[in-house]
Amino acid sequence: MNSEIIVAADFGSSKIAVMAGQKNADGKIKVLGVEQDQTPVDSIRSGLIIKPSDVSYKINTLMKLLENRIQKPISKFYINLNAHSMRTCKASTTQTIESGKEIDQTVLDKMLMSVKQTEISNRHILHVTPQEYQLDTEPIKDPLNSIGSQLIGNYVITIGKTEILDNIQKSVDRSGYTSEECIISPLATSMALLSDTEKELGCLLLDFGAGTTSLSIFKDGYLRHFAIIPFGGKHITSDLKDLNIREQDAEKLKVLKGAARTIDIKKSLKIQVPSNIEGIEPQVVSNKDIAIIIEARLREILNFVKEQIKKSGYADKLGAGIVITGGASQLEGLDTLSSEILEYNVRKGSCENILDKESAEYNLPEYTSLIGLMLYGKANCISSAKNEQGKKPKLPRKNIFGRVSDKMVSLFDDESPINDKK
Repeated sequence: MNSEIIVAADFGSSKIAVMAGQKNADGKIKVLGVEQDQTPVDSIRSGLIIKPSDVSYKINTLMKLLENRIQKPISKFYINLNAHSMRTCKASTTQTIESGKEIDQTVLDKMLMSVKQTEISNRHILHVTPQEYQLDTEPIKDPLNSIGSQLIGNYVITIGKTEILDNIQKSVDRSGYTSEECIISPLATSMALLSDTEKELGCLLLDFGAGTTSLSIFKDGYLRHFAIIPFGGKHITSDLKDLNIREQDAEKLKVLKGAARTIDIKKSLKIQVPSNIEGIEPQVVSNKDIAIIIEARLREILNFVKEQIKKSGYADKLGAGIVITGGASQLEGLDTLSSEILEYNVRKGSCENILDKESAEYNLPEYTSLIGLMLYGKANCISSAKNEQGKKPKLPRKNIFGRVSDKMVSLFDDESPINDKK
């Protein structure tokens, strides 16, 4: 087993979770421990931290619990990045090659850094994914060791509002820990759920979160398109409150009695929901009414997904179909409803082949991004100095997001066509 212990954190609208694990010799993940708790009220909305102090306190608490569970001192962690304003756009850069000189890794790194250092007004570059290259106007997938005069690199950039990273930075700084790296959600989740073949053939990864639903399109092994729809499981719960029930009761009904398709309800059931108010009779709701409300919201979300697929230009290139994950993906019939509306083969994602036998219990949608982060991570997140001294050392502040240059380009002018609503 690899001696490095990777620690991952996921800041969700409904839950904050941290996980520690190691990679076996066969590449599978052994989960050492998980700690999680409800997100502080109104501290994270659609993936954006709006109360850094509340989030930092929760991070500190969960990390200490995780340290106690694994009996190791944690110094840093990887973060899953998933916020409403995240989008993809295309970029390219050109490099002149010295006559007769082979293209080496230094040239490719220089081109990648040039794109990473591009400044975009009011946006951070969160990730840069290399795509195909052109050498002297001819397409080439891997230009390494080739000879030519001009190399053009094409890239997909994932960008988001500056507040996404700024507020994560504040939360991490105040927590007493540091962040090794922020990884955009589609990359982390795809590492856990998608095979190389699926990414090559073309696949859409659909993640139904609490506050948002994210979609990622892969083709020819590359991330091609990524977008976030500002509706998720919490909006379904909010809709169910219209049955004159409390939010916590609405959440229970969704999880225990919810269905994605009304047509699948074969037997009508009446469910009593206690009012918890003396003199007020319990509210009676039917499983069919619950399904009608859930299906309406899911159809709205899936129709937005359909528009994004068309917008991406890859609608006819998804040979491996769609993989769904996230909390709402567990709703009965959602795979069938998704297939009906989006017109692709749909299957539920699974981490079964990634986890070792002892960690099989963590094969749940809520842990997918954390498992993906541990597959991605390489740096040991345990502090040896803390072991020797018996206390956590002061660590230098680290700008985990890098610096941007003074170059300015206009790559992004589409904020969001969707207005958030309850």
